[in-house]
Amino acid sequence: MQQEDVTVQLEALDILGDLLSRFGPILQQYHAMLLDALLPQLNSGRQAVRKRTVSALGHLAASCSLAHYQKMVEILVEEMRKGLQAGQANTYIQCCATVCRNAGSRFAEYLDQIVKMLMEACRVSDDDELKDNTLQVKKIVIFSGVNVKCQ
Repeated sequence: MQQEDVTVQLEALDILGDLLSRFGPILQQYHAMLLDALLPQLNSGRQAVRKRTVSALGHLAASCSLAHYQKMVEILVEEMRKGLQAGQANTYIQCCATVCRNAGSRFAEYLDQIVKMLMEACRVSDDDELKDNTLQVKKIVIFSGVNVKCQ
């Protein structure tokens, strides 16, 4: 995935996403390595790379251990917080939505802080894409079965 050739990166991310969706639990011994390889790809300059990375992380979230899941979401939340301040949070918002969609019940622990952060971002931002992504996250959270009362 660290190839300079974007075509190779995209193929590798597609294959990895397929492997994780089909054999995620069997690949547990590689989850830490995969998480460390995937997270930096969220900062790629190529939107296609970011999209496929989000998809692969979603598949990983469905089958990884609680420790790996917590690491993933904590990094996503921290990067989303930084991105909201810098105006570059859309990829992380989409990733949180995908992770929630694939592992909703585990996402409940982070729901309060994420919803507060997203509501504040919508309040202060004029970015329509950010607002749309935020609404999509809310919809996914509601329909994913996360049953948490936000304070």
